[in-house]
Amino acid sequence: MKKIISRILIFFAVVFLIDMVFGCACRYLNCHAKGGDTKNQYYITKECEKDILIFGSSRANHHYAPKVIEDSLSMSCYNCGLEGNGIVLFYSRLLMMTNRYTPKILIYDIYDLFDVAEGDNMKYLQWQKRFYDEPGAKDVFTMVNPNEKYKMLCNLYRYNGNFIQMLSDNYLPIHNVEYGGYRPVRVHMTDEPMVKETNQITTWDPIKKECMTLLVQLCKEKDIQLIFAYSPSYGGYRPSCDNLIKEFVKEHNLLLLDHYSDMDFCMNKEYFYDTVHMNDTGATDYTKKICHILKKNLKLTAIN
Repeated sequence: MKKIISRILIFFAVVFLIDMVFGCACRYLNCHAKGGDTKNQYYITKECEKDILIFGSSRANHHYAPKVIEDSLSMSCYNCGLEGNGIVLFYSRLLMMTNRYTPKILIYDIYDLFDVAEGDNMKYLQWQKRFYDEPGAKDVFTMVNPNEKYKMLCNLYRYNGNFIQMLSDNYLPIHNVEYGGYRPVRVHMTDEPMVKETNQITTWDPIKKECMTLLVQLCKEKDIQLIFAYSPSYGGYRPSCDNLIKEFVKEHNLLLLDHYSDMDFCMNKEYFYDTVHMNDTGATDYTKKICHILKKNLKLTAIN
């Protein structure tokens, strides 16, 4: 009996040691990456102190050129957009960022699937697991799944799925993020794409709505000027979450830059590389257009 107990204790001791060493290795890789998404996400979360931040999915990442904004508004800017992510991630991220500095302006590019539609909200916190110990991060994990606080005690769970990428970004980054976080695409559509109008979203995911409401409140508390935006999509149809977003914007007295169906962009294939993403030409011209609008709406001494 004693041998069985001792073997069990040794087994758990070995597992604990492996988990601890693995956690230390991953934390080192996370903060020493030479490039790639690992370095970019670490910079955004722990180091970025720009005046203007761009939040949102890949549409945000590909549609807003920080250099154009900086030249037009005379303020520093960083594009924090991340493919396949929405409000659950970005509310958590803003909580962490505002613990060390306060941006002046936050432009949030809304996309229905990631900011409104019901779905698996834990997937949006995959990038946040490595920053779980940062102030504010735990609150969002608990909101999405109260049991996560127990799972996050295990480093093997916390860094599951991230280790290979972190290793690659430390020794052989696949790509480096330049242009202030913005990722330009320099190709355009050639064939006429099939554009399908999606069904209207009539129900807001309760966790997503709570995160969006808390983000608005946080911006008001920190005196951050929050601006919602619909960047252009090819085809000229309205976003499926249109009514819900407009009600929310009206309720909270926010500015919405609505260019989703802007005829200056939405029927021009030269501005897009697929039906929902603009290329560099489109993003540059769209960013220039919203800068003209922002100059009229922002109450900042830096803008005359």
